[in-house]
This record gives sequence, C-alpha cells and structure tokens, in this order.
Amino acid sequence: MDEKHKNVLAKNLVNICKVLDPSDIYDFLIGGDVLTWRDKEMIEANETRSDRALKLVEILQRKDPTAFDVFINALKSNYRHLHDLLQDPDHSFGINLPLLEAENLERELKQFYQRRLKKINPLPWRHQYLFSAEIVYIEQTLFRSEALYSTQLSRNGQEMRASQVFTRHELSDDPKRILIEADPGMGKSILCKMLTLMWSKECSDGNCGSSSPCIHSFNLLFYLHAKNFRRCTSIADVICECLLARDYGMSPSTLNKILKSSKVLFVIDDYDEKYGENQLLMDLIEGLVQRHATVLIASRPANLIQKLMFFDSMFVVRGFSDDNKIKYIEKLAKQMDMSNEQLSELRQKMNRELRDLCKNPLIITILFLLCTEDRRKLPGTRTGIYSAIHKLITGKVSQRLKCKEEDLRDSIFSPLSKLSFEAYNSKRVISERDFESLQYLIESVPEYLSKESDFRLLNTDQHYSFRHRTFQEFFAATHLRVMNNTARQEWLQGVNVARDEMILTFLFGLLRGEPLVLMASIVMSRLQNSSLQSFYAHSCKESHLQLKLLGELDDIPLELNDVIFEHCPTSIHITRECSASCLKGASHILNMCTMNARSIELIFDLGATTDFIAIMKESAKCEGVKVRLLGCASVTQLKNCLDAMNMGQDVSCVRNVWIVSPRINERDVGPMSFGNRMDAMRLYGCDSAQFSLQFMKAAHKSPELTVLSIDLCEMDDSCMKLMQQLLKNPFLEDINCVSTNNMAHLLPIIADLNQLHFLSISLGDMDENEKSKFGNLLKKGTLGWLSLDRCSFSAELCDTLSDCFPSMPFLWSLLFLNGSVGDQVAFGRSLWAARHLKLQRFYLYNTKLNDDNLKILCGVLPEWTGIKLLFVNAVEFNHIEAPDPQTPMFAELSENPLLSTLKLNPTKVPWSNHRLLPMYVLLGLIAPPSTKKHLPAHLGSHATKLQELFGAIARCQKLEELSLAGMDIGNNLIADVSIMLMSLKELKSLDLRGNKLTDGGLKLLSRRLQERLKPIQKLDITGNQGIHKDTIKELHRRVTYVIHDEVEFGLLTKNGTRKSEVVPCFGLGVYL
Repeated sequence: MDEKHKNVLAKNLVNICKVLDPSDIYDFLIGGDVLTWRDKEMIEANETRSDRALKLVEILQRKDPTAFDVFINALKSNYRHLHDLLQDPDHSFGINLPLLEAENLERELKQFYQRRLKKINPLPWRHQYLFSAEIVYIEQTLFRSEALYSTQLSRNGQEMRASQVFTRHELSDDPKRILIEADPGMGKSILCKMLTLMWSKECSDGNCGSSSPCIHSFNLLFYLHAKNFRRCTSIADVICECLLARDYGMSPSTLNKILKSSKVLFVIDDYDEKYGENQLLMDLIEGLVQRHATVLIASRPANLIQKLMFFDSMFVVRGFSDDNKIKYIEKLAKQMDMSNEQLSELRQKMNRELRDLCKNPLIITILFLLCTEDRRKLPGTRTGIYSAIHKLITGKVSQRLKCKEEDLRDSIFSPLSKLSFEAYNSKRVISERDFESLQYLIESVPEYLSKESDFRLLNTDQHYSFRHRTFQEFFAATHLRVMNNTARQEWLQGVNVARDEMILTFLFGLLRGEPLVLMASIVMSRLQNSSLQSFYAHSCKESHLQLKLLGELDDIPLELNDVIFEHCPTSIHITRECSASCLKGASHILNMCTMNARSIELIFDLGATTDFIAIMKESAKCEGVKVRLLGCASVTQLKNCLDAMNMGQDVSCVRNVWIVSPRINERDVGPMSFGNRMDAMRLYGCDSAQFSLQFMKAAHKSPELTVLSIDLCEMDDSCMKLMQQLLKNPFLEDINCVSTNNMAHLLPIIADLNQLHFLSISLGDMDENEKSKFGNLLKKGTLGWLSLDRCSFSAELCDTLSDCFPSMPFLWSLLFLNGSVGDQVAFGRSLWAARHLKLQRFYLYNTKLNDDNLKILCGVLPEWTGIKLLFVNAVEFNHIEAPDPQTPMFAELSENPLLSTLKLNPTKVPWSNHRLLPMYVLLGLIAPPSTKKHLPAHLGSHATKLQELFGAIARCQKLEELSLAGMDIGNNLIADVSIMLMSLKELKSLDLRGNKLTDGGLKLLSRRLQERLKPIQKLDITGNQGIHKDTIKELHRRVTYVIHDEVEFGLLTKNGTRKSEVVPCFGLGVYL
C-alpha cells in the first residue's frame, strides 16, 4: 500500500477502531481479492470488535496499492461518514462524532429489525406456523380518509400503496403526523412491520416505486408500540429501553443530539392499546416533542377523534380486495400444506357465505386453521368463527393436560375471561401480579397469552398480552355473558359503541333469550339516537353497526322483534363500503318490517360493487317500502334494479322510488320499466333532459300516482309539456317542482288539484293569472306543507302570501329556503300575516332579514302556540354582498364536475372543500346556503338581535326541537341561551352546529343544563371550536346523546377554511 494511504489509515485509526465492525465488509474485501480466508481467520481470532478492526488495518497496510480503494468502496454502504473521511485526507481531523454515532445507531437498528421482523406468525397461538414476512405479506391499498366522504373523490386517485404514505398532497407539503386506521385483524401491525423491514434494506424501485419521499429518505426509524411510552418521560428513554441492547452504551443525551440532527421516523403501532394516560405519546402526536420528526400512528378507528387536528394525512385499510384474497390464500395454502380438496371447499365458502368476513386477513388465517385441523362445517359469523377456534384450542389443551373440557372451563377459561374483562374495562396491561394465584394459567394456555419481551429489552416488569386483541375481547364478552342481567346492563349503560364494537358483536352472537333482549334494547336505542351521524374511518355509517350486530344472528328470535321494531332506523343507506353483514342485518330488519307492516326506506349507492339484487328482491315483499337509488351509472344497472324489485308491478310492494343524480349517458337513455302501479316517483339532480323525459313518461303510466317530484333537474320543452300533463292527475297529493328556473307557469294546473297536501316550488315573477291561481290554491285550505325554495320574494308573491295565510287553517309546516328577498317590507307583511297559521314546524334557512323583519319574526313566533319544531339556520341580519363568482376560488369551483352533476351553483357552496357535500345531498338534504363572508361585524349589534330572537323563542312553550345552526352564536350569549332553554320545558333536541362557541362557553352551558327538570335528549355541537374531551364527558352527564363530530371541520381547517366560517347544510328530508 502507498505510504500516503498508510498515513491516512494511521491518522484515522482511532475513528476506524471506534465504529468499524470488520464482519460487515468481509464479503466485499474477499470478493475484491484484498483479503483471503486466512486473513479473515486471523482477524476473527481477536476478542473485541475494536481489536478486530485494528487487525484489519494492520493486514490492509501489507496489501498491494489497490487495497485502499477496495477498502474505501466497502465502507460506502454502511459507513458513509468513515468513507467520506478517508476519501478526503484534508479533513481527516474534522470528525463529526454525532454523525458517526448516528451511523452506528442506524446500523444497529437495521440489524435488529432484520433479525426480529423477518419472520411472522400469522397464527400466534399455533407456534409451529412461522413464515417469512416477505413471502406471506400482501400489500393492501390504503385509502385517504377524506375520500370516505365522497365517492367522487375516491375515484380520483385517493388510493395509494403503503410506501406512498409520506407523499405530499394538497393538504400538506410535508406530512409530519400520519394516521393509519383499520378494524381488528385488517393488517395494521404487519403493515408497520413491513415498512420497518423495508427501511432496514436497500432502497429499490420494486419496493418504493416513484414515491417521494420514500421510507429510505429517513436516517433513523424507530418502531415502537404505544404502550412502550408509558411511565417514560423522554423519547430517548423509550428508545433506549425498548430498542437498544443493554450493553449498547449510548447515553440518552447522546441520543437526543442524534435525534436533533437526523431525519427521523417514528412508526408507532397499537395506539388503541396504549392503556390509560400516556402523556409522552400525546406530546409526540401534538408536536410538543420531536416536532420536526415524522410520526406514523396505527390504530383502530375512533380512538383519536380528539386529536385529528394534529394529523396531516389520514388513511384507512379497508381489508383485502378479491385479488389480495386470492394471493393470500395461495400463499397460506402453500405454507400450511393444505390439500387441494380442503382448499377448494374453503374457496367456495369464502366466495359465498363467508365473503364479507374474508376481507379480514386474520379471519382468513383462522379459517385455514379450522379447515386443516377441524373438519366440521365452517361457521358463517364472526362470533361463530371465534367460538370454533376456541373450541379447537380447548380440545388441544384438554389433550395436553389430560383433563376434561368441562374442568378446563372452570379452572382456566372462566378466570381468564374474568381477567380479560377487568383488564379491558380498566384499560390496563395484564401484569405478573394478576397471576399470583393463577400462575398455572399462563403455562396452560400459551395459545392465548404471551410474555411481552420483544422491543422491551430493559423493562424489568413482566407484562403479558393476548396474542391478538380480538381474543381478549372475545373472552371479555364470554365473561359478560355469564354476568347477571343487572351487572351486565350497568356496563352497557357506559359502553362506547365505536370503541367497544367488537365486544358488542361477540355479545350479540353469544347471548340468548332475555339477556339478549335486554342488551339489544340498550345498544339499539343508543345507535338509534346517533343514526344520522357517521364515523369517519369506519367502512360504513355508524348506523350500520346496528345492522352488523344483527348480522351476528342467524335467525331473529321472536322475543327480539319488539326491540327491533321500536329501535330500527326509518331508513337504511347501503353504500359502496357496505359489507355482506350489513346486508344480512338489513335483511333481518326487512323481515321484521314485513311481519309488522312497518314502512322503511332503503337507500342504495349504485356506485358500489356489492351485489344488491338479493336484498332488492326481499324488499319487494315489504309493505310500504321506499327505495332511493343513488348515482345510477348505466341503463342496464337501472333495469336490473327495477326488475329485481318488480317495481310498480302487482306482485311487488315497491311502489315508491327516488332516483338521485343518475349518471347515464344521454345517448343510452331509453324507456324505463317502472310498472303502472307506482304511488310515488321522485327524481333529483338529473343533468340529462332525456332521462328526465323518460322518467316522466314512466310516471305517466301510473294513473294513481300520488307523489311527483322533479327537483333540480334538467328539463327541455318536451319535459315541460309532459310535466303539465302529469300535474293534471287528480290523485296527486305531493308535488315538488323546485328549480333554478321560475316554475310559476305551472300554477294554473296545480291550482286545480283538490287533494294536494304537500307543495314545494320555486317562484319568481308572476303574471296576474298565475298570482290569482296561486292565491286560489292557498285558500283552498288543503295544503299542510308549503315549501318556497329558491323563490324571489317580490311584492306580488309576498302580497299573495299575506292575503292567503289567514285562510289556511290546516297548514302545519312552512318553509322559506334559499330565498332572495327583493322587497323586505312586503316580506315583513308576509311574516306578520303568518301569525294566523297553526304551525307545528317553521323553517327559515339561508334568508336575509333586516331589523324590522327580525322584530316581526320575534313577534310572530310566540303566536304559534302549537309549534314543535323550529329551524332558524344561516340567517343573516345584515345585507352582505355575496363574493364575485369570477374570483379565483369560485372560478375553480364552478369547474368541479361533482357540483355540475348535482346541479349546484358554486356560489352557493358554503366551503371551498366539497368532501362532505355528496353525503348531504345523497341523504336527501337541501342544497347548501349562500356563502357568507364573516366580515368584522358590530358584535354588540349582532348579539342584541340574537338576544331578541332567543327571547321570542323562549315563549314557544311546546317546542320540542330547535335548530340555531350557523347563527354566529358566541360565548357572550351563553347566558341568554341558557335562559331560553330553561323556559323551553318540552325541548328534546338542540342543534348548535357551526357556531362560535368554545370550550369555556360549553362548560357554562353544561352547568345550566343541569338545572333543567327534563334533560335534553340530543345536543349537536359539531363545528364549534376547541372543545375538550372533559367538556364532552360533562355534557354527556346532562344530555342523553351529544353529537360532536370534529372530523369534517378538522379537514376543512386544513384546507384553509376557518371553522367559524363554515355554515353547515341542514337536511329537511321529504316529510320531516
């Protein structure tokens, strides 16, 4: 070797001996003909690593001149800093010790992960199954959580690979806090392990693709579990305790320096198993520590609702696709040596009755075990599968311990069930102290329990865990099953239907008789109250949890019918995310409705891949069923649906249909086969005049049609002519002809209908004949519901209303929606004349009032002595010009295909992000309100006007439901709100969505609610700011059900919209 190179080695000898492990570069040096096998033996004869490094340098100095270059290249992969140091002799003394330490730590972690994570046990209770992680792993598609709010968005690139979770997106240029959620057994843990294993190996396009940044852009990755953070006060302590060997020798202070100078990724699994308070982990999520590090959290759904505002990216794992399933089955069958006969039988069941459950990788694995070790018929429910695996394990334990299975239940499984329930209920880990009197239990059931040794190398306290949390939940449910009814009901009263979903699922499958009825009554009543809300990360709406729970029952016991009848939803929305268990539960409810002659509405999202034909056929037997079809994409699809239900035929009960936003190409539209026995036909948001025409032609074939609704649909001259013919049907009782156009020309025909009870219409300028006919219609006294939607309240229209209101004794519901008040004085006269009405419901939505008209409204409200429901939403007291539709934001929105599909004016959208819009529209809600700029206002003036309004509402003594959403109510008005609430003794529901209340104001409201003699049943505070979890708990003690869904508003905030600027859309349904 040249003297120059020898001097470089000599000058850096200390650094080389400090960090280099010769075993890392033997292959490179031997392959480069620098070392011989004899040289390697001489080096390895030294006891310590530093001595071996010194011996290597000594041997290298005796080699030929090429040895130095080969040695330098060998260092390039794992010893970058040492490589750079030796390659640049001029900086030989400028050693960066923290960087060297970081390289050592990186190497240590990679070696550790490759040893610990390269093999997995998909059946942790069966120790003989240990597979290569890379062979068995199936990469699942992740879905952006925001896409759950809109099927349109999910079609536009919201799906991605696991390696792309760090990619920037429209809501964040540099995502630092990332959340991945999935139901139990869906593969969260294996995903975290595979990301870690990927990092520990060289970057390759095959694994990382074109991801930017990819996981290899991080210098250090720390794979931890949420419970690792308990009782630790610093991140360095967690890492040293859980990931580093006892003799590694790195101090927390050195580690802190490395963390500050490196690009760091924390992968934290099992957040839902964090067990109690975990302040350090909370600080990490919120960025109070390691703010510049990237943190990826994996959790079950609904555990981080209060922390969503801190996350830049949110993803969900929905389970295996059909392709994933096929690949995984093939890999498992090969690894478990399954026979072709067994595999064929299992595939048939997985494609039929078990199709829903087999989206879950853990369930598939359990089914494989049952097939290979138990030849009995495979169960078809989640409870049945877990019961079968438990029976199988019980048999194995019985054989091993040579005792009867009955004895095992008393001596082992009953204590284990009790311990499972207590640990679950107190949210704590199972420790060695729990087994002081049950030590034999640990040794008896290694299939279920394991010591927690992995990743807790310095922990002296011995903890135990179930090999999968679902088994703990199964055992907790078995303990609840043997509890007495009183104790079980006491636990159920405090249940969280989202977090405790798995236990509730098992309970529905385990309980029988009276205990099942009592439990179902409590759970279903809780779900009934929350049926209009949705869980952001669940695969379908929260209301579907009721369906899933019922799906655990093969047959509905007769004694359960009354409970279902009392608490079942009035409508079931079957979406593209729905599983077969949802359909099974819906089928149970349909059968109950058929037996009890109860009407129900089925809403089908036809953008789904799920086969709805079977349940559509069942619906044909259910008397009074209503059907809503959303997003129909083809003529064939529509025909198949209509044929399955025999819609409008003598043999079918389906005679009430509502088609929403069809997306059929106009060239493909042809005649529609609805039959001639239809009772109600509604069409909403259709942008094809040809489809509208064919729909109306089909309606024309039903001579006894009572409901006709053509709402916000494209219509040409042919449509208008046919509409005039349809409106001559003397049986019509309900008409909706809401449009962006003036529909006043239809009034002469509508006025001749003698059985009309419901009218929704858009009116503009009227000629004398139209005005006269409208007056005649109102004075007939047949209308019970009048909705004036998108009307221009001119002097003529207002004068007609003023003249006719005193002559309308049967009008019980009046709606002014999205109105443009052209003449405030005349509008005021209409409001004053309305005092003569005997209203039970009044809606004022997205309409501007001047000071005089507010005073008139406040004078009229107490005159309606029978009013039970009052909506005053998004009402402006001061005239403010709407933003120019040509501004950049609105110009961009006007091109949104979703808005044009739904026939919505972009200037009427209340936020710039439209994730939530389809959800509202598809649920049958009215169009959004006009955007209003919250300009700096005279708060005192606004507050005074609200005080006046509250005073008037307080005098409505029979009021049961009150909505004051989007009214800019702040903390300074809580005292006035409280006084109003104390006066409204019959109030059951209060809606304060989209206001400016904060945590302090709601705490004060909670204390005042305590003083009410009758508690409020439902309080909606969605969209208010900074509400703490403790305040929500306090409100729960005063109110039966509190709706506080921060998700949608959190997402809007990330897109630049302040929560205080969000005016929500409010649904009026059809016959509210």
